[in-house]
Amino acid sequence: ILLLSYLFVWYMTYLQEEFKQQQTKEGITMAHAVDDPTHIFVILRVMMPAMGISVVNVFLMITSRYLGEYEFHFTKTDEQAATSRTMVTAMVLNSAVVLFHINRDAHNWYRSGGFVANYTAMLFVNLISPPLVVLMDYWFVILICKRRCLSQSTLDELSDTLERTRDSNDPQDQGDFRKAEEKVRGIEEFFEPSEMDIPYHYANAEKTFFCSILVAPIIPLSTVLGFFALAVQYFVDKWMLLRYCRRPSVIQNAN
Repeated sequence: ILLLSYLFVWYMTYLQEEFKQQQTKEGITMAHAVDDPTHIFVILRVMMPAMGISVVNVFLMITSRYLGEYEFHFTKTDEQAATSRTMVTAMVLNSAVVLFHINRDAHNWYRSGGFVANYTAMLFVNLISPPLVVLMDYWFVILICKRRCLSQSTLDELSDTLERTRDSNDPQDQGDFRKAEEKVRGIEEFFEPSEMDIPYHYANAEKTFFCSILVAPIIPLSTVLGFFALAVQYFVDKWMLLRYCRRPSVIQNAN
């Protein structure tokens, strides 16, 4: 995945350079994008590698989560800690190392579209996109289709089955009761918010910290962006944990 990320970010950087040369020929600069909204693609050109890195980080997070479920751990806490370490390593390599290697020529670091500009754009996207992803609760949004597919007749049928078979001693009725109860539990999950993804939130905070301090000597602004990113994440995570997310299905230190 990191190799694919390298190729993807390299292609985004290549397109960025191509668009820059085309806009230079047309005489379009960043000032035009501020004065004329129709030239917003000038700003998008600057953000292309940063947005590419952000998209790949999402896939790295999903992959780390999926592969972590196949690892053996004694407790759920150990599993989440291992998953968080994997996410941090993968996202830091993708966010900092890949971008540095693509722009390893130090003579072009401070030019337009160079390492400093792309890295600063990446930190700015990191300030905005992770909190938005958390607030969106994408899994709850995905379940919209399943919620819309529910009909009143289905709910009435389940309710009648539960009422009819609740106190019955007939094995057939008891089996119908268990099946209806499982369906009800599955339907309830369609209307529940997601659990707090603890490994991802820890990994994102550590990624922000490491990516900010790694380039602090050449990009002093990185520490400021990193501070605001951690502050925004703190308040968003606090609100989501205390006001929105449901309780975890498996408690910490459980087998």
